[in-house]
Amino acid sequence: MEITVNTPITHLRPDLRNATVEVAEGKTLREFMKDVSLSDYSIEYVLINKKKAEMTQQLKSGDDLFFIPMMAGG
Repeated sequence: MEITVNTPITHLRPDLRNATVEVAEGKTLREFMKDVSLSDYSIEYVLINKKKAEMTQQLKSGDDLFFIPMMAGG
């Protein structure tokens, strides 16, 4: 199935900016993040179809994911 991924964290995964990605049926958000080497520690939260997602949420065909990175400052 296909999902759309968008993220401003191009320093981690530039290929995931406005990308369509093929994923296996039944994959959870946490499993997908592991597959694409995105750590829970680098992401503040994830929106799926403009709603805050849980890591255990199963992805569905046509989902639109948006990754919000951790912010740091000083």
